[in-house]
Order: sequence, then C-alpha cells, then structure tokens
Amino acid sequence: MRAPQVVMLATTIALAACAGAVRPTPKAAPPARWDAMSTEQKHVYMTETVMPEVKALFGAWDPHRYRKMTCATCHGHAGFAMPNGDLLLEPEAVTTSASTDMGAFMHERVAPTMARLLGRPTYDCFGCHVADE
Repeated sequence: MRAPQVVMLATTIALAACAGAVRPTPKAAPPARWDAMSTEQKHVYMTETVMPEVKALFGAWDPHRYRKMTCATCHGHAGFAMPNGDLLLEPEAVTTSASTDMGAFMHERVAPTMARLLGRPTYDCFGCHVADE
C-alpha cells in the first residue's frame, strides 16, 4: 500500500471512530417555568423532549405494554389537560402503591423524571391521575 492510501485509510478510521462521540444538541431546553410557556411551546417541548424520554422510561420498564406509547397514553383522547380523568387512582392505592412493582416504578422513576422535565421541585400521582373517590 502506498503512503497516501495509508494516510487516507488512517484518517477515515479515525473520523469514523470519533463520529460516535459527538452528542447531539438537545432540541428543546427545559422550561424555566412550565406555566409561563405558550400552548405551542408546551407542545414542542412535550413532543421533542418529554415524550422521547418518558417513552424510553416506560418502554424499558415494560416493553410489551408500552411499545406503542403515544400522547394519548397519558393524556387520553379528550385533549391534553392533566390530570387525565381516564387515569383513575383509588385513594388507598396511593398509600400502598409504592409496594407494587408499578407503584415503585412510578414513585422512583416516573415522578422524579416528570418533576425534572417540568422544572418542578416535586411531582406526584395526581399530576397525571384523578382520585377515584
């Protein structure tokens, strides 16, 4: 192999190895304050930032159940207002839910993730669920 070909081959290999190290820039920055965002800004942030992260979180926890997660999985089909009236949660379930696999997942993974993504100090069951009284 001639010297120019060796240099070209080495350069190509080096560039290919470095390509995976480049991290993409996030599409949307975390909101300074969710309530101050316009409806359009909230939609973009939910679509580009929240949904991919939450979908990955739920998909890793139960890939079969959440393989086709959409906006309607959390928001329902009647709009985007939260909490979602279709996600009823019995009051006693809140006190005992941490002892179930799903409850532990929601308390330990989902709630802190949503708090971080929405720029809130905390996020609890009733950010998504309605109490079934």
